[in-house]
Formats: sequence, C-alpha cells, structure tokens
Amino acid sequence: MHFYRFPLKDYRASTGHLFHRPDEEVTYRRLIDEYLYTEEPLQHDLPALSRRIGMDEAIVELVLKEFFKATLDGKGKSCWILEWADEEIERVREVTKLAREKAEKRWGRSALSN
Repeated sequence: MHFYRFPLKDYRASTGHLFHRPDEEVTYRRLIDEYLYTEEPLQHDLPALSRRIGMDEAIVELVLKEFFKATLDGKGKSCWILEWADEEIERVREVTKLAREKAEKRWGRSALSN
C-alpha cells in the first residue's frame, strides 16, 4: 500500500502520552508504516523489525506491547497485528477492486493490459 488515511484525531487521543517521548512516537509511526507498506502483520522478530525501522529494540518491544496485539498468523508464526490497520488495508483493497472492475467494464480487459 502506498497511501492510507491517517485518523489523526484517534491517533492523538491514543498517543498523546508519547509526545514527550519522541523516540516512542517515531517508533509507533514507523511500525504503522511498515505494517501498511507490507500489508501484513509484523513478525515477532524484534531484531529484524528493529533494524527495518531503524529503532532501538527495547523501544520497539515497548511500543508493540502497548499498541499491537500479539497473535499467530495463518502459518502458526507469532506476529503482531493492528486492527485499525487491517481494516484500512481491507478498505483499500475493496476500493481498488471496485475501481478495477469498473475500468474493465468500461474499457474492456484488453485496454487495462496495455
């Protein structure tokens, strides 16, 4: 995903306590970006995840535990999910699917292949 709506009011309400801790706020924003960019739950591999977002492992773990939900993915691997992000991913996929279907109906499949 290359674009997503950002619920600023909800974000400020749930993260206001992080404003005096910029490293935690930056970590949270980078985790959100990583989650939405890959469109997948974050794997429970703190060293790799910390390297990918360029933040300290201890802070990544702290933020994950506060804002994300630990669960298992479809392959039985431990991961972290963010429910509102999953909803946003699904919304964007649905909008994209509908736009594709409308374009195919209007222009035909061959016009979209070029």
